[in-house]
Amino acid sequence: MNPVDSRQHSDLKARMRRVAVRFRASQRLSEAIWDAGSYPIATHIDGEPEVKVLVWFPAMGCYWSARGGGCTMCDFGAGTSRRSIGEALTAFKEMLGHLDPGLRRVHIGPGGSFLSDAEVPPDLRRGVLHSLDRFRFLRSVSIETRPGLVTEPGLMDVIDHLPDPVEGLTVGFGLECLDDLVREAAINKGFGTRSIRKAVRAIDRVNSAQQEVRVAFEIYVLLKPLFLSEQEGIDEALRTIQWAYAQGAESVSLFMNTVKPRTVQGYLASRRDLPPPVRYEPPFYRSAIQVLRQLPPEQRRLTKVLGMQSGIVATELPRGCALCTPFLSGSLSAHNFIGDPTILDLAAGSWCPCKRQWLDSLAIPVESVPSRISAGLNVLESFLK
Repeated sequence: MNPVDSRQHSDLKARMRRVAVRFRASQRLSEAIWDAGSYPIATHIDGEPEVKVLVWFPAMGCYWSARGGGCTMCDFGAGTSRRSIGEALTAFKEMLGHLDPGLRRVHIGPGGSFLSDAEVPPDLRRGVLHSLDRFRFLRSVSIETRPGLVTEPGLMDVIDHLPDPVEGLTVGFGLECLDDLVREAAINKGFGTRSIRKAVRAIDRVNSAQQEVRVAFEIYVLLKPLFLSEQEGIDEALRTIQWAYAQGAESVSLFMNTVKPRTVQGYLASRRDLPPPVRYEPPFYRSAIQVLRQLPPEQRRLTKVLGMQSGIVATELPRGCALCTPFLSGSLSAHNFIGDPTILDLAAGSWCPCKRQWLDSLAIPVESVPSRISAGLNVLESFLK
């Protein structure tokens, strides 16, 4: 990344925060659907194919969206409080009744932070955990949260309300990228590596205080944040993944960025008069394959690629042509499921009409990242006048 002085960093970060808040106020998200749902995620653990089921329940949505404008690529938004905790739990339990009773691994996604009392009140959080009692073979539960919400008492409360068979709890943090400027002035994340290190120390203390449930953490990394070129997106993802494993992460989920309606990123993607990467374009499938192939074998084995399927409607998906998309997307899913690097090698060596377009996209723009961010902010500030 291009160097940037602290004054310029602070200025760009403050501008994006103001833009994000104003954009969210003027481009209201649709009311959150009050429902519960699930879908399976292919993964592999200890060398064996596994299926982790993502489940969600009716909740308030993302507090950061309402308070700080939210992340520029995300349209989770804030939900509604018109329904009761009892109604939310009833809907959740009814949905769970349709799942395989032999389910072993669950990921709970509330559309925000599971450890936020504002988003998930304690009674709802405990009720959701108790609802998992029906799965007699359940061994691991994953949650996601902003790291600043992680405390020893909070983690211990989650552990106390997990079903007895559960042996592992994984806490997911959406760092997105390591670069401070990109994370704050392009994504508007609102936290950084310091918060994650503090959360990891709390996790370590909880593991020292009890042995019933091992607590681990994983990091979510975004492939190609706003304003980055294709090659810069690859390079930043690699740096962030390697940092995550250096901190002791159990795994990394590499999310392929997509374009969601009524988001800052979505608006810039719609501006066809702007030159890329100020005009946002999603990453190519080939870039995710490139990231995986450049990781050391052990890190590659622990890294999964997500974002190819979602319960949130996207207007633009990862890029590929009609010939390569099914094969490359399937190759990434197969990697998630069995971890065989041969699949990635075959995918990388394949030919399709858009492969030259991907190779051409790897050129680094002449303009620096700070100048691109500033140019994008100029567009957004003009739109919001």
